[in-house]
Amino acid sequence: APELGRRTNGLVLQGGRLVGTRMNFAQRFVHTFGSVNVFDHVNECELSHHIAHQHVFSGINMTQPDIREAKFIIYWGTQPGDANFPMQTQGKFVAEARAKPDGLKYVVVDPKLSRGGVIGDRASWLPIKPSTDGALALAMIRWIIDNNRHNATYLSYPTQAAAEVAGELSHTDATHLVIVDPKHAQARRFLTADIAGLGKPKVQGDDDRVVIDAVTGKPAQAATVKAAQIDFAGEVNGIAVKTAFRLIKEAAGEHTLEQYAAICGIESTRIVEVAREFTSHGRRAVSTM
Repeated sequence: APELGRRTNGLVLQGGRLVGTRMNFAQRFVHTFGSVNVFDHVNECELSHHIAHQHVFSGINMTQPDIREAKFIIYWGTQPGDANFPMQTQGKFVAEARAKPDGLKYVVVDPKLSRGGVIGDRASWLPIKPSTDGALALAMIRWIIDNNRHNATYLSYPTQAAAEVAGELSHTDATHLVIVDPKHAQARRFLTADIAGLGKPKVQGDDDRVVIDAVTGKPAQAATVKAAQIDFAGEVNGIAVKTAFRLIKEAAGEHTLEQYAAICGIESTRIVEVAREFTSHGRRAVSTM
């Protein structure tokens, strides 16, 4: 393809931890042949992992499950004993946890089954088709919402302050209103107090977002509300809006479980089994990658 530059860029060097002089040598070697494609472990080990985390957690690029206290873990694209951060420690913790009576169960979502990924009767493998993780995730989300297996109370806390008052350690943007009018200048962005006609915001930043108060049923700045509606679609100040929860609910509802199953190659009955197990352990169930 002309947009990819010269044909010499077809030469690619994919290394491991090419640091210091090793990277210098690798670059000089490949550049000698006219290619710019020199990659180290980050390209395959961390790139998708870090980018996904930064989008979800606003800059934090590393989260790990509490393996020793977890009851069920879904590993996406990684397998304990073969990979992850750090591999040896995670492998040790998983082996110890699954050896306990009524200990850890886990599922590995990966097109390939590696050597140390799935061992014993407490582990299972989902041989998903490459690049279809999203279909599996949306299928699980659909089943969880359709069967009211989500923690609606936790999702109703609109700010960190409200969550902490309720004894929680974190909050989500599930209740935050998103402008869905495609003609609006701020379409697909969160509704703010100013745009909603609520006057000057009392708090700047994320807490300035607008929610529907669970008590009054009226729009309010997130920072002023203890709990908000999670499943809302309507108008605020003449602007069409939906909660973030409603948007993910609608996105997941675009296909049936059977259609998702056909996309990702995992039987719908198996998807339900995993989703049910994932929602059977409260805070001791984890999704990680």
